[in-house]
Amino acid sequence: MTFRTRPILRFIASCALALTLLGCGYKNAMKDGDAAMASQRYEDALGYYQRALALKPDSAEARAKVTQAQEQAVKVRVAAGEAKLASRDLYGAVSDAAAAVAILPESQAVRGLVDAVVAAVIDGVGRLSESGVHAEARALAEAAITGLPAESGRLSEARKAAAERWAAALTAGAGAAEAAGRPADALLQRAMIAELAAITGDGEAVSARDRSLAALKDRSMFRVAQAPSRDATASAVAARLAAVDSARWLEVLAPGPIPATATATLAFSLAAPRFATDKRTRSESARYQSGTQQVANPFYKSAQDKVLDQERRVTDAEKEVSKQQAYVEQYRKDVAKEGPSPNTSTGAEQNLYNAENRLEAANRRLLDERNQLQQRRDELQRTPQTKEEPVYTTAQYTVTTHVMTASSRLSGSITPKSGAKIELGSELSTQAQDDAHDGLPAANVAADPLNLPPKSELEGKLVAAAEAELMARVAAAFEAHRQALRAGGGGEDESVEKTALFLLMDARSEDAAADELIWKARGIPGASALLRGAQGK
Repeated sequence: MTFRTRPILRFIASCALALTLLGCGYKNAMKDGDAAMASQRYEDALGYYQRALALKPDSAEARAKVTQAQEQAVKVRVAAGEAKLASRDLYGAVSDAAAAVAILPESQAVRGLVDAVVAAVIDGVGRLSESGVHAEARALAEAAITGLPAESGRLSEARKAAAERWAAALTAGAGAAEAAGRPADALLQRAMIAELAAITGDGEAVSARDRSLAALKDRSMFRVAQAPSRDATASAVAARLAAVDSARWLEVLAPGPIPATATATLAFSLAAPRFATDKRTRSESARYQSGTQQVANPFYKSAQDKVLDQERRVTDAEKEVSKQQAYVEQYRKDVAKEGPSPNTSTGAEQNLYNAENRLEAANRRLLDERNQLQQRRDELQRTPQTKEEPVYTTAQYTVTTHVMTASSRLSGSITPKSGAKIELGSELSTQAQDDAHDGLPAANVAADPLNLPPKSELEGKLVAAAEAELMARVAAAFEAHRQALRAGGGGEDESVEKTALFLLMDARSEDAAADELIWKARGIPGASALLRGAQGK
């Protein structure tokens, strides 16, 4: 009976605890909601009351307070939205309208606010677009559609009209830029048109942008031509250099005739590698067991000490027996002197009795000590006087480190069509090393033979080092060319042209100053990201 009732009692206790916690949670949520209502924090109060209702779905009190909080929260949001409309804070009005919809979407007051906000946004988008503030018009429309998705049908028309007006302005601007010989400026504007195509539905915008990009890239690519070399090693380096940087408008051409499109010319030579080998030695040691030796066994000495100690105990026991025997003899004589004493125990007889008992105990102890002595002697006999222990020896051996060094001189120059000539001159070096030593079998040290790589391997590393050095210098020349676009005077149009080309030439670039310049001049936000996206980066 007890076995069955205990689980039931535990279940009842668990249910009681859960109900208690549920009741506490409900009461706390209602209490917090009342406090928030008293402080006119109606949306906070709504959250607390909704939590209480979730804990007790059948609570009429919680349901009533949810309704009360909703009405008050909506009243505050509608008033705030109307005030922001009056002050032309359209973003704030959208935010308040979206919050009101989330609270009571079917409320007449909410619907009235939403209609007013949508109308104001449509009017605002139109006015901004007509005033040429296209990016702001688009941003306002996007914010309203995001905040009030149910009204996207009405808002999308205004957004599309604004986007079409902006695209038309950009198309005119791109045409003017191309006519004035500013292809990067034109591409910038075509990239914005292509982004707007998702709204305007212009199916040709992306193709037009890509054609413009391809033509500009072909025209503005930083091409480095390589002068032919008769040296086989330099030719190997030149072949490895020939490639296009996928992130930058930088191309190194294969050696050959210098084309007219080259931006710079690279000429270099890599001297035949020089090899040198150096040696240095060090002494190493190895400890190993070379044999064994006999040494005194400390357990034998311990066994000896135990025997001597036990012999002393036996001697003491023998003395005690002799002592007690003497007492017994003495007391026997005393009893004999007193003579017979029937039915009476005399003092002499009592002394004799005690002495005999002590003698008997002394004999038992002596027997025990002699037995233990024999055990100690047997143990001593079984214990060896010496034991064998290992003998260790330290052996010295010599390790030789062989260091092979390959070096070469890289020289040449990079000559841009515009700008100062860049002289190249670097000493390249690479090394390989290996240890070698004879074997020491007794010490279990294996021989380590010399294993240096072939010279061709080091020569390959020199070629790789030369390639890396040349690419670094070419990249520096490219960056100097790119940075020069931002230098010098010129009007706003020329600054936009150079800045757009500056951003295009390195798709990895993120330049806040360049973005600001283009934003102020063309009204196009985020030019760095826009042009990076145009190149698929």
